Amino acid sequence: MTQPGSPYSPRQALAIFKRAFTHEGAILPTRHFREAMADPEDPFDDQDMLSVRATGAITTPPELDVKRGEWKYRVVGPDREGRRLAIVFVPLDDRTVKLVTGFRPGRRRA
Repeated sequence: MTQPGSPYSPRQALAIFKRAFTHEGAILPTRHFREAMADPEDPFDDQDMLSVRATGAITTPPELDVKRGEWKYRVVGPDREGRRLAIVFVPLDDRTVKLVTGFRPGRRRA
């Protein structure tokens, strides 16, 4: 396990998330994230992620993943149809994020 540094503020993390989706940044989706995108009951796509990028907010404190030594953040916003979508990510540097998962807040999972 690596020792985590201090977490970014929600404002800093959101700026990194937004920068990652530009030509200056990089997004690294995990297998779990890709599986969440392809959920047959409630899929989402790149356009939905861009909508969340444009108008989403981080309203909860970061969570420490003790096993991986990473701070995880949740940005929530409307997808292109106006339905709430949450994207959980880890800032890897000031322009790169690892996308951990995506889900619809309030939706019951099987």
